[in-house]
Amino acid sequence: IGSLIEITWRSDLRCGPEYLVNGQPATCNPNSQYPCCSPCGWCGNTRLHCYCRECLDYSKTASETSIAIAIKGLSTICQGGDSCDNTYDTLLNLVEQQRQNIRDLQLENSRKVQRLQSLESENQMSTQKLEKLIGLKFGQTQETAPFIGGSNSESNSAYKWVNDEDILITDFLQAPDTSKSYCVVFRPFLNKLLAVTCTTPRPFVCEKEKIKR
Repeated sequence: IGSLIEITWRSDLRCGPEYLVNGQPATCNPNSQYPCCSPCGWCGNTRLHCYCRECLDYSKTASETSIAIAIKGLSTICQGGDSCDNTYDTLLNLVEQQRQNIRDLQLENSRKVQRLQSLESENQMSTQKLEKLIGLKFGQTQETAPFIGGSNSESNSAYKWVNDEDILITDFLQAPDTSKSYCVVFRPFLNKLLAVTCTTPRPFVCEKEKIKR
């Protein structure tokens, strides 16, 4: 497993997707006294920096060489093709695909798109893991947010996860458009879902069936 993203930070204590380092959202120095990034883009160590839902605490991953390894449960960073055939559990595929191509790829490799637990659910573990991983890799830009296994299959239809469960309207940042088919992406800094066009190539979070040996 290789590193997903290099930990880099700025001397002015700014962090997040609006403040870049080498083209990536700036982090906070995990070994400093200001290891946490607030939703407002400042590194610090207060409750508003480290313990809110949108906060990112980089001190928790300081000892790891790979963010992917640090986030337990997201065990593999999949590069696409055959490289995931001998793995299982949750994967973040870094190869951008359109939704139809993703479906074909999943069928070929016995995968399914990973769905998030309801954002209002008591069991927040999978949401938190995906939130941190997606937040670190993709920031909060709408254009780079990955598919997460939700859509409305046709115009004027309800939004559903891939297992056919309804997506709660309250989980969206704003009421989603149903006039045509859209796909669901996750905005980690806002902890909300957003409906976007399905034709834009995006990375995607998927899950491979466990291989019996």
